[in-house]
Amino acid sequence: AATGTVRTASGSPVGEVTVVGETPAQPGAQREWTASYWPVRRPGEHELVGIGLMVIEVTERRAAQRALRAQTDRYETLLLALSEVGEGMVVMDESGRCVYANHAFEQLSGYPFPELAAFDHLHDIVVEDQREEVRQRSAFRMAEGVVDASYEVTMRRRDGGHVELEVAGVP
Repeated sequence: AATGTVRTASGSPVGEVTVVGETPAQPGAQREWTASYWPVRRPGEHELVGIGLMVIEVTERRAAQRALRAQTDRYETLLLALSEVGEGMVVMDESGRCVYANHAFEQLSGYPFPELAAFDHLHDIVVEDQREEVRQRSAFRMAEGVVDASYEVTMRRRDGGHVELEVAGVP
C-alpha cells in the first residue's frame, strides 16, 4: 500500500512516498520503503520515455523512530506527573548544563528554565561550601553508572534564600 500520489502522467517528480508491504522472502512480515519517482525524457524532447525510481528500505529506521517516540512520551508523562505532585526534577547533560527542569523545580529554585539552562553548571546554584562534594558525587555517579539514592543539599534560590533538599541522582 502506498501513501501519497504518484503523478508520473503529469511529469511531476514525486518524492518520499511510503510503501508498506511484504516480500516473497518473508511472507507475513511487514516492511517499509520510501520511494521517489521522476520523469525521464530524452534531451530536448517533451515525450516521456520512462520513469526513474529510487526505493530505500526504512523498516528498521521507522521502528526505531516509533520506539524512541514511545519512550520519549513515557518520560514526558512521568516528568509531568512528578511535577504535578510537587517533585522537582532536573536533567543535566554530561557537562552539567541543565537541559530540562520541570515546573516544580522551577518553583523550588525560583529560576525559570531559561535561566537554569544559562548556568555553566547546575551545581552553581548549590551553596558554595557544598559545591565540590556535589560535583564529586555527580562525577562518580556518571563514571560508575550508579544511582545515588539520597543525600541532602542546600540550594541557593534566585531570591537569595536557601532551600534544603533531599536529592537523588541517576546517571
